[in-house]
Amino acid sequence: MASDPEPHAAEPRLFPPLDARSLASLSVASFVDLVADPRPLPAAVAAASVAAALAAALGEMALARAQMSQQRRQEDVDDWLAKLRALRQEFLRTADSDASAYAAYLSARREGGDAARLALHEATRIPLEALEASRTLGALLAAARETCPPALAVDYDAAFPLLDAAAAIFAACCRANLARGELPELAARLRRAEAALREEVDRGSLHRT
Repeated sequence: MASDPEPHAAEPRLFPPLDARSLASLSVASFVDLVADPRPLPAAVAAASVAAALAAALGEMALARAQMSQQRRQEDVDDWLAKLRALRQEFLRTADSDASAYAAYLSARREGGDAARLALHEATRIPLEALEASRTLGALLAAARETCPPALAVDYDAAFPLLDAAAAIFAACCRANLARGELPELAARLRRAEAALREEVDRGSLHRT
């Protein structure tokens, strides 16, 4: 999601040229350059998705190191590695899908009506699903952190602030989109997702710095 472009600004492209590549296929420097580009996409959700993917990657790396040193049971490590890998890939897909969905919304809102509402629904659904996935990742990282060797704790502890920031951005972008149109189903779903995150933090099942 991005902030709305100026209504009368020249807008030849919503995206800088990507040569049909996924954002995930770019170098770090190229991705950062795209975010810095004055055109509205990619923006907040794409950046947050990469941060969440990095949080999953840090957990994945720490688990793999524990597996190599045989400090965790094999079946635990294999299961958690598979889940972390799937979440990492899911967040990277979110970076692309959000940019595409929000671009579609910016185009459809000129027409208004059902087309704009459907496009806004899609542009809101994507960061909302990322917020829900953040809860899943946070719980997984917290469970792994509880029994990790001391030498690996710093990798988990680095993952949590990245995930916290990403989840906050996902929620903020959902709220911004919901302010643009009536989407009661998604608004209720957002409230449930935020409440579930708060409950897990209060219970201590999610680690927070």
